[in-house]
Amino acid sequence: MIEILKSAKAGSRMNSANSNRPLVLVAHGSRLDQSKYSVEHLAYLLRTIRPNLLVYTSYLELREPQYSQLASQVATDAVVVPLLLTHGLHLSHDVYEQAFKNKLTAAKPLGPDPSLVQLLDLRLRQAKAPEHANIILAAAGSKDASSNGDVKKVAEQLSRLRNVPVLVGFMGSATPKFSDVLAACEKKTTAVSSYLLSPGRFQSAISSCGATWIAGPLGNSSIITNLVLDRYDTAARQNNPLQADHRSKDNCALIDRRAIFHH
Repeated sequence: MIEILKSAKAGSRMNSANSNRPLVLVAHGSRLDQSKYSVEHLAYLLRTIRPNLLVYTSYLELREPQYSQLASQVATDAVVVPLLLTHGLHLSHDVYEQAFKNKLTAAKPLGPDPSLVQLLDLRLRQAKAPEHANIILAAAGSKDASSNGDVKKVAEQLSRLRNVPVLVGFMGSATPKFSDVLAACEKKTTAVSSYLLSPGRFQSAISSCGATWIAGPLGNSSIITNLVLDRYDTAARQNNPLQADHRSKDNCALIDRRAIFHH
């Protein structure tokens, strides 16, 4: 994909006038090949749904093509859709900063969203988790409090949907740690819900945690493809790119002053 872009005239960027605005998917990135295949499969599904839509895949780290490189080469009318489930540092510092720098339009992240709560419930049912099972919602976690707050809101929504308590456990740097939450629960009556988009290191750890019922990641369902296209369509209707709002040194929030984003 990067090679194709480099075939354009030096110093120029692709012109997508008179066609659909290109869609740039931005995933976190993982060393696990299955994770990359999942992102590529999502792009394939989107192209199948909309054959005339030009879809690119990119990654924040660990994989090629790097989003920072791709963002500087795609047409300036491209729409960036972050394959992220929360707001946080990756979104504001990595995705939105590059979009602003390259005058691209960027959409809201996939999550949180009510449709994802429905998908979490579906994955639990597919894992044969009974309605009365205790639930731990496992998520990546972040140093950013707003990101972790998003996960807690999702847990509250899942709790209301299934009418059982839902605890939160983080796989990364945030607390409470998933391992600690699981250790405090009775594994025989515990179901683990995975608030992860695709396979990777964290999902592998969840899958081997020893709980009785373990749901798979959200994956590439029609819910995800519909959500991606909804984010794309909403952002594409806006013609003005992101504006930078450095509200504080520790929390660089990037927003569109004309309210593309409503965080």
